[in-house]
Amino acid sequence: MASMMKIRIMKKIISAFFTLFIAIFSQAQIAQTNIVEHFTNSNCSICASQNPGIYNTLSSNPNVLHITFHPSAPYASCVFSMANPSENDARTNYYNIYGSTPRLIVNGVLSTTANLSASLNTSASNMSNFEIQATQDLITSDSVWVRIIVKKVAADTMTQALLFAGAKQDTVNQSTGNGESIHQDVFRKGLTSMTGNTINLPANVNDSTTYTFSYQLASNWPANRMQTIAILQHLNKQVINAAESNKITSIPTAVNENYPEELQVYPNPVSEFITVKTNLEYATYQIVSLQGKILKTGKVVNNRIQVAELANGTYVLKFISNPHMLNTKFQILK
Repeated sequence: MASMMKIRIMKKIISAFFTLFIAIFSQAQIAQTNIVEHFTNSNCSICASQNPGIYNTLSSNPNVLHITFHPSAPYASCVFSMANPSENDARTNYYNIYGSTPRLIVNGVLSTTANLSASLNTSASNMSNFEIQATQDLITSDSVWVRIIVKKVAADTMTQALLFAGAKQDTVNQSTGNGESIHQDVFRKGLTSMTGNTINLPANVNDSTTYTFSYQLASNWPANRMQTIAILQHLNKQVINAAESNKITSIPTAVNENYPEELQVYPNPVSEFITVKTNLEYATYQIVSLQGKILKTGKVVNNRIQVAELANGTYVLKFISNPHMLNTKFQILK
């Protein structure tokens, strides 16, 4: 009898330990992805002399993300600044460093070229309670659709944060006024406010929130060199976590219709309601213009989507169903 009692007690102890282990494991912090925001200028001779050292340090830290902004000071004629002066300047002013280059912000904190390696070594062991992911896809030959997911992975009392997202070109081969001919991770366009959008963080562990954006490629932005940078920051600007999207590896001539046999819409053209037929279990849909603007999003009810409020024209219907993303074109004709 005493032996049976001991067995029962041991089973309860093991069960309690296993439950505790699962609880701890499911709420474990993750390694923070660190990011360097690099403020430079293509006419700045000091930048030309210091940037190689910066890039050497970054190459020794391959898991660190990097993006370069080109403010209009001290040289307004910087070719990359002139392409988008307001947004480059806005991100520089966000950190109160406008007026001289090069300047480095490591995880939201000002650093220097001399201290960059030490700053990265210090941040190498940083952990985070939030995970962030970024993906991107072409929906037409020159329109990019971006999805950013913020997930809470461990207990945290923080309820709000700043989300910054921007499109960058990984390499630009162009000779500029300061003698540089290769420019890395050049910021091209903000997808959020340049100071970041204030977002509500997921309330519970393992909850996540998805944010979607779209932008149109300029004629000199090669699609296969474009990436999205996403930075989640405290309201005091310190970085919570960061992410970098994939590069686009295939460029469609029109719409990238993945798995067309698994997604059918009719009638087409349509005037009021689309009826949807798919073999996949989908989560959400988006209706996107050919210019890449998201016009409508939601979940399908009774296999139908109302489109009566949209004007005549051609649109892209996107279904998001991990791990697939299905696209097809349809027309509205009233």
